[in-house]
Amino acid sequence: MITKKDSRLHTVLFWLGICTNLVSAVLAFIVVVRQQKARGLGLGQFKYYTVLSNILALIGCIVMAAFLIREFCTGKQTPRAVRVFKLSGVIGVAVTFLVCLTILGPTNKDGVSAGYYFIFFSSMNMLCHHLICPWLCILTFLLTDRLGPAPAERLPKKIVWYALIPSFLYAVVTIALNFLKVMKGPYFFLHVYEQPWYMTLIYFILVPGLMVAVGFALWILGENKPASGEHTMKMIKTEEITSFERVTLRLSGMRAPEEYEIVPKDGAAEMSHYTFRYKGGGEEERDLEVRVVLPMEMVLQLLNECRILSWDGFCGKHPHGVLDGTMFTLTAVVNDGKKIYASGSENFPPRFREFRDGIVVPLLTAQKEGE
Repeated sequence: MITKKDSRLHTVLFWLGICTNLVSAVLAFIVVVRQQKARGLGLGQFKYYTVLSNILALIGCIVMAAFLIREFCTGKQTPRAVRVFKLSGVIGVAVTFLVCLTILGPTNKDGVSAGYYFIFFSSMNMLCHHLICPWLCILTFLLTDRLGPAPAERLPKKIVWYALIPSFLYAVVTIALNFLKVMKGPYFFLHVYEQPWYMTLIYFILVPGLMVAVGFALWILGENKPASGEHTMKMIKTEEITSFERVTLRLSGMRAPEEYEIVPKDGAAEMSHYTFRYKGGGEEERDLEVRVVLPMEMVLQLLNECRILSWDGFCGKHPHGVLDGTMFTLTAVVNDGKKIYASGSENFPPRFREFRDGIVVPLLTAQKEGE
């Protein structure tokens, strides 16, 4: 079972990820501005893949941090499009790092040895653009971006091709402009008329191939595993509900309130549906509508699959502009005394509907069979 210390560690890592996304964005922004002032390149600096990939990562980190904060405050899942956009930037800066490591480090634009010190450490711009920002982006994508309270779905493998579009566009445009002699470089391996044709062919295969390899490597390491947002980090064991004293879900809205209650009984789980009648004076009386006994394992599985433990403290504010809706209150005592409380108005925690349906369907089935 997860401990309070582990839970605190999970929260610390989540907020550390948000802060690291913001730090990455700030560093990338500062370096772009410094480079603009130092070199006076104007729009010319935007011909560099390094600059463009860092700007893309900058925007991706800011957007990701904003949606992670929203996820923490509201329980709403970070949209897939945001994660794909962040992946595009991460692919860009990762390719930048690897190109510097394997191509630009050993040789400069004239084919003369430049050395890794020049590429990575000769200036703050080099250090941030080629080393610090890429690794901060990579680490947040792999380790912390999926630690939010809402369960993060796995991105399908085909999504990688969408994330590669910005890098492919850069490659196609710069290659075409170099062939047409509209632009020279900006990297020596793009000098198609100043090197043997076979070297041009090698680079044209190597660099796009590197982009694809990086994209799918990031997907395998960061997405092709259970979601960290579901608290399945390797270093932290998932906390599960192993027992409960009572679980109560109350729903209300335009109609009279109703209540669903689950209690243990003789090794099984007794599930009941109640409606209410108002007696006057603010009092109400609970009437049993239907009751069913289910295997304890089935109910525990439902509670854990819907991550009821993560609902504790959830308070869903009514959405602006919505005139009516369903209000809910969940109270539970689980695992020998741990209390859970969550509430909301037309604003629900992740997998709320799955949990509600998991209760309602067996009761409706029992009710129909009893008629």
